[in-house]
Amino acid sequence: VLVFDFGAGTCDISILEVGSDFNGVYSKNIAISRFEKLGGNDIDKLIAVDVLLPQLLKSKDLTTDDFRTREIEELIIPALLKPAEQLKIKISEAISLQSTTKTLTQLALGEDSFSLGTAVEVDTRKGRLELLEPRLSFKEFAGINSIFTKTNGVLPAKRIENSVEFVSIFDPIASALKKANLSKNKIDYVLFVGGSSKNIFIQKAVADYFPDATALIPQDLQAHVSSGAAIHSLIYNGFGKNVIQPISSEPIMLITKNGYIDTAEPIVEAGTIIPTDIKAIDNLHPQREGQEVIELPICVGNKNRILYNIKIFNADKKGFSLSTPIKLEFEINSDKMLLIRATAGDKSVMVEPISPFTNRDLSTKDVIRYKAERDFNLECEDNGGEPTLAALKKLHKTYDAIGLELKAAETLEQISELFPASASFNNIGLHYSNAGKKNKALEYYEKALDQSPSATTAFNLAMQFKYTDNSQYKLYLEKALKINPKHSISAYLMGKILIEEGQVERGNQLIETAFQNLNQKFEAKQLNSWEYGWFSSCAKDLGKDELSKHIMDSAPDSDSEKMYNSENLSRFQNKDRLIN
Repeated sequence: VLVFDFGAGTCDISILEVGSDFNGVYSKNIAISRFEKLGGNDIDKLIAVDVLLPQLLKSKDLTTDDFRTREIEELIIPALLKPAEQLKIKISEAISLQSTTKTLTQLALGEDSFSLGTAVEVDTRKGRLELLEPRLSFKEFAGINSIFTKTNGVLPAKRIENSVEFVSIFDPIASALKKANLSKNKIDYVLFVGGSSKNIFIQKAVADYFPDATALIPQDLQAHVSSGAAIHSLIYNGFGKNVIQPISSEPIMLITKNGYIDTAEPIVEAGTIIPTDIKAIDNLHPQREGQEVIELPICVGNKNRILYNIKIFNADKKGFSLSTPIKLEFEINSDKMLLIRATAGDKSVMVEPISPFTNRDLSTKDVIRYKAERDFNLECEDNGGEPTLAALKKLHKTYDAIGLELKAAETLEQISELFPASASFNNIGLHYSNAGKKNKALEYYEKALDQSPSATTAFNLAMQFKYTDNSQYKLYLEKALKINPKHSISAYLMGKILIEEGQVERGNQLIETAFQNLNQKFEAKQLNSWEYGWFSSCAKDLGKDELSKHIMDSAPDSDSEKMYNSENLSRFQNKDRLIN
């Protein structure tokens, strides 16, 4: 039996085996899906983003480019969620009524739309936005649902500059089937649970996916879970029996050092019955003599989902010796909370209870980003809801470090508005350029050139026209060299232009001058990270192929920071790696 529990905030899949043996009827939990941020609220949000937001902006002849992503995410979209939900309910009821006379395909192609009698108003930096009559058509609603019912394993749909993801319902279904080691034709029944399972598009997509299974649709899908919980509570508390024993949905892992490689070793396997007994790993040791810090990163599912990085410090100047025993004790209690205690010699750390099975699959960059945004919001709260210059600079530094160019640009833009002269227009333009926002980049580069002319800004402006307008490209390179005749990259590019125009001698002179200036910085180890590529190209154009390769091999590593320091990991003492 596959239980399809699609509520407001989650889509949880359980696969149960129900049968009979010599002891009578039995049931056991075989697998539960990986947690996904997916629910009816996401359908509301996609309606708000794809349908209502364009309607709202059209009323003032604006586009999303007129707003920062944070304004759209935190101010405008929240105001559209309630009407989106109301329209979803209204159109779903209409579909249910008309499905007796029309097929779902016919309804999905219908242009008829539904509207609400109430207007939506939002106050923004661009003035008050007003949507007098929010509308949603059958066709638009079918299109929204198609995003959540894709079965071909595509990546999540992304919106608002890729900052919001929408996941298919078949992601958690596939996750549960894989853990249960079952093909879809082995499922005998699909039990629909949760208010969002009322959606006829969702019901049909799941039913079509399991053509050999019988669909079980309770009369009251929303009360089904609470009724089951009441029955379970009666049996568990009244008779001391579990109807269905809960299990862990994902493996919980410890990252350790194995030779030169960081490896994730399971300490709790997926499918482990909860609650667990207290378990211990006691054959861990530091990886080197004198290690001052021992890090024990705990992750769930894979190395990208770090739950907590346990750090044990040794204030002694000698650090930990290689022979220092490290012990990790842990259990999962009946509330599905992970409890951990770590010890290294006489140093001990007790970790606060962790909820390991409610984390979406986050990359290291995601974790860094969300932590920075959480810290920023807390600092704003402490300042009466207003951002401080220090908080904004700290947030920008994080966005810049992990390559979120658009958010870095918008944060610097906010700094320039709230704290004039505290942010460089050129840097704002550079971030917008890297994010692919050419018009915004041009706007800020031109502001920077007017405010404080520099060869760097003129060069950046030239690069905006390199492939679209040769005259403007050449004009700004000339302006860069006029401001600073020693601006190496501008000299190199101008040299290439002159050679193409037939001024070979003058062009070669400029390229040779650029090479000498860059080489001097390279040998003095003063080359900026972004100059390595240009210097390598310059050397190649002069026939110095081996040097060109050497320059690129010498370029600094651009890897973003990790959630842990690989040099501080522990290692297993032997190959057994047994858990007591």
